[in-house]
Amino acid sequence: MVTRVLLTKYLTCILATITLTSAETFITKNTTWSNDITLSESVIIQKNITLTIKEGVNISIENVDLNNDGHGDIEISVLGSINIEGSHENMVSIKPIQYSLDKNYWSGVTIHESNIPSSIEFLEISNAQTGLHIRSGFRARGLLIENCGSSGINIESVSNDSIDLKNIEISNSDGVGFFIERGNVFIDWAHVHHCKGCLLYTSDAADERSSVDLGGRRINK
Repeated sequence: MVTRVLLTKYLTCILATITLTSAETFITKNTTWSNDITLSESVIIQKNITLTIKEGVNISIENVDLNNDGHGDIEISVLGSINIEGSHENMVSIKPIQYSLDKNYWSGVTIHESNIPSSIEFLEISNAQTGLHIRSGFRARGLLIENCGSSGINIESVSNDSIDLKNIEISNSDGVGFFIERGNVFIDWAHVHHCKGCLLYTSDAADERSSVDLGGRRINK
């Protein structure tokens, strides 16, 4: 009887572990979010699929830290593309479900290498470990990224894609404001302030095809 009870508890633990570690939502067809939404698990946008988010949508993130490492697990992972259609009057926001001082409350948005460029208009991100991790062709306008535990924007384009950023504000990051590892980056007006690390860092690892254009002043690697 004792053996049977112990076995039951063991199987229950295994099933609970499987459930927790597979807490992800896969978007497998073109999808539009027009209403506010709360995320309690990571979202993965599959290859060749586009997620469109309409203006004024508020995305609330629950704090999930399954491995207790002090860094929230929830991430929006883009293998296809994401189009955020905010406006100056009605920005899209991604932030904790309730006010928090935790700058690693959730993981952030990662845009992986893709043949479909992503586009973001007027988005506010807060309390992510890394606000935006960009690894593919991308353009954005009207970004407000604040209170990040690491960097506000990390650019690491796999294929040295064109990355176009306009009207960007990054504040209160515990690390670097902009971290540019690799890519052809054009930045047209950026306000980076109150970050504990440097405001803009370009890695020596970038090859000769990479460049950073700061409103006409060009730094070639």
